[in-house]
Amino acid sequence: MSRSSPKTPKSESNAPKPKEAKPRNVPTSTPKSNWWKYALALAAALFVAFEAYGPALHGPFLFDDRFLPFLSTSAASMPFSQWIGGLRPFLMFSYWANYQAGATEPYGYHVVNLLLHFVNSLFVGLIVHRLLNGTPATRRTICAVFAGLLFLLHPVQTESVAYIASRSEALSVLFAYAALVVFLYRRNVATSFAVAVSVLVLFGAGVFTKEHVAVLPLVFLLADYFFNPAEGSLFDGIRKNWKLYLPLGIGGLAGIAYVSRVVLRADTAGFGMKDLTWSDYLFTQGRALWVYLRLFVLPVGLNADYDFPISRSPFEHGAIFGLLAFAALLGGAWFLRKKYPLAAFGIFIFAILIAPTSSIIPIRDPIAERRLYLPFLGLTLVAAEVIRRVRVTTPALVAALGAILLICTVGTYQRAEVWSSPLAFWSDAAAKSPAKVRPQFQLAYAQYENGRCDLASEGYARTAKLQPMTYELALDWGIALDCANKTQEAIEKMDQASALERSAHPLAEKARILAKLSRIQEASAALDAAERIDPKFEYIYLYRGGIYESRGDWTNAAEQFQKALALNPNNPLARDGLTRANYGIGARR
Repeated sequence: MSRSSPKTPKSESNAPKPKEAKPRNVPTSTPKSNWWKYALALAAALFVAFEAYGPALHGPFLFDDRFLPFLSTSAASMPFSQWIGGLRPFLMFSYWANYQAGATEPYGYHVVNLLLHFVNSLFVGLIVHRLLNGTPATRRTICAVFAGLLFLLHPVQTESVAYIASRSEALSVLFAYAALVVFLYRRNVATSFAVAVSVLVLFGAGVFTKEHVAVLPLVFLLADYFFNPAEGSLFDGIRKNWKLYLPLGIGGLAGIAYVSRVVLRADTAGFGMKDLTWSDYLFTQGRALWVYLRLFVLPVGLNADYDFPISRSPFEHGAIFGLLAFAALLGGAWFLRKKYPLAAFGIFIFAILIAPTSSIIPIRDPIAERRLYLPFLGLTLVAAEVIRRVRVTTPALVAALGAILLICTVGTYQRAEVWSSPLAFWSDAAAKSPAKVRPQFQLAYAQYENGRCDLASEGYARTAKLQPMTYELALDWGIALDCANKTQEAIEKMDQASALERSAHPLAEKARILAKLSRIQEASAALDAAERIDPKFEYIYLYRGGIYESRGDWTNAAEQFQKALALNPNNPLARDGLTRANYGIGARR
């Protein structure tokens, strides 16, 4: 066969048939919508959250909740401008809305806290998903879902959800995380005016909910540095976002002045505290930071009222070693930032976001679990870095992460049970902080409220061993002793309270106890002395009305009960007393 001869062609039946060209932009089938799957997953997550935090949702107001404006006797008549006129108008607006919807029923307030927390967990998932761009889709989704659920169900979050006063955390973080989501999901490296305005509005709302989110611009800068490097310069992305950073810089100056009013004047936080200097607080936080990190990894020993000693020098309680170790952690993150960018970014933003409460600005309580709420995001990013790199099969990974979430859910439920009643709450805190005055005192009060007067008296006695006698301790101890039918000891405590502070209250309580002993003349003298001190103390007239009632002097009894009601129309004892007195007057006629 000549070299130029063509090869024998294949038979037509064996030759591959050319594929039929498909027209562009014309789908071959209608894509199925998966929205219902996402909705079902979100509903399931919300259901689990309600179950996990369930015991706390039905619990009462606890701790500082009792001093919030909606529990004020003037809440019903308080004008809207007065509700939102303080330093945190967005927070107070949320309380106002709750009050309008359900007055002082705790359940509604708890539900709002949980819903805010749920939204924040969604934002965490979105942030992690965005920062894992380039990770295989399945592993990326697993990381994002786990991060969101970990934020939702971690036991250390219980305080921020169950504590109504801690709504400042949940609501301010909602605004802060929302701003970060808008910033990260922008379409271009250069921020548009629309994105800049949205971020600024959300950021401002966060600051006017709680001041600690004022450090968020540093997170924006760090995100630009880590994830938006342009050709030729790592800082080019930062320069392109001048539309955002310029107003943030100008606003930052105003923010410094705004926050300074808080840190310079507050009684429980700031540089005006005489017995806690900035250096004392810094040394103490060198240890506290590691407690927060340990609680994230191993959330056991949770406590609403830590007995955490202050480090007055670098070496007291090993403070210097904690500070040096944390500095080494930051140095390691910087050194490994290119190899493990997500983990490094997470460590840095943890440090940034926890700085307002764990650096040099003194706070009366040096450690509180709710302070981990805002910087929790940084630790989830570290966890996401580990998850995306671990070499295991997808089913094994999902099973392991599911087991972690299950353990967290059980731990959160158990922690929520602690927040279900004052007695459970303070019993837990007192057991974990046996040498601290506040939990012992509050436990005694909770026992008194539950009718356990003997235990309350013993609790106040334990408190007296931890501190010098105070007016409040003597007064409450006396009331508990009277409840336990130890009247002579109760009278002695009222005299002790009167010696410590010139007040109508202990004298009125002494009069009530004396009246029960039929020592009417002494009781009347004590009430007269109380009236000279404070004629607006309603219980003077309530107890005097009771004395008249015991004598069958219904006319004078009614007059005294009316005086008590004039001072406080909502006093149920005075209302009932007046009803009895009026009935007695009518019966006599």
